[in-house]
Amino acid sequence: MISEVIQHLVKNQDVLEQVQSGFASLVGVSEEEVQIILDVLNGTVKTISGFWL
Repeated sequence: MISEVIQHLVKNQDVLEQVQSGFASLVGVSEEEVQIILDVLNGTVKTISGFWL
């Protein structure tokens, strides 16, 4: 499910901007998951061997 959300946000940058600004939410996704998704898309998450840090 998370991968589909990320794919949708990548394809629809306007939706991504709305989620980042708080004008839209991701139904069925926890606040923690939203923050992780945004961090990944902004490139602020470091990975080693495929694991998030």
